[in-house]
Amino acid sequence: MFIGLISLVFFISLAIKAPTSSNSFENELTIIVNNDLRLKSDVSSTTNERTVGLSKYDSLRPNESMLFIFEEKGLYSFWMRNMKFPIDIIWLNENKEVVSIKENADPADYPQSYGPDDDSLYVLETVAGFASENSIAVGDQMSW
Repeated sequence: MFIGLISLVFFISLAIKAPTSSNSFENELTIIVNNDLRLKSDVSSTTNERTVGLSKYDSLRPNESMLFIFEEKGLYSFWMRNMKFPIDIIWLNENKEVVSIKENADPADYPQSYGPDDDSLYVLETVAGFASENSIAVGDQMSW
């Protein structure tokens, strides 16, 4: 009977699927922040991908992000249309240095948009609180 009970528990545990530990990113890239912190990032480089952005996800984990890559540098603004959670938005120049940060961009603020102080070539979106929790500041370096 004891072996039967253990077998039953084992098969029930196989049948119950635990929630996944992370999002499944189609175009995944690892971003290194300030030479030590690593982020799993979904790359968004086409007009359609940039339009949809993070709105296709219900949430992000603290080690996940989305990296927007543009063809040329500019003042790229973002809004929270169809977003389900707040985020930090980090603009980077062509040298992958932080040029501007918007912390805690909230979906409730839509249709407000957020833009950088300087031209950027890349934009990194992370969970809200990421910038302050990791002391991210203008001038910090990222790499990938």
